Amino acid sequence: PYVTGRVTDQRSGAGIPGVTVRAVDADLDGFEAAMGRRGAEAVSDDDGVYRITGLKAERYRIVPEGRPAGYLFPQDQARVIDVAEDASVEGVD
Repeated sequence: PYVTGRVTDQRSGAGIPGVTVRAVDADLDGFEAAMGRRGAEAVSDDDGVYRITGLKAERYRIVPEGRPAGYLFPQDQARVIDVAEDASVEGVD
């Protein structure tokens, strides 16, 4: 299974390239995730699109990280999703 979505500027709707997007176990707190239990990740392309592959059936927190010029991603922007066995989730923007 995989998760895909697009990182965008809230004002213009333009895609933001170069953002690392992580899928971490939704049950981990921020400290545990920061200590190396990060799960899978991908970097958004020139259009802001990312695709995280190789996920197991589990509940994940999808977290944008990094600071491309002029952007900040507060942790409250993270989304929690459920990935089912042999199913993928699209549109996690």
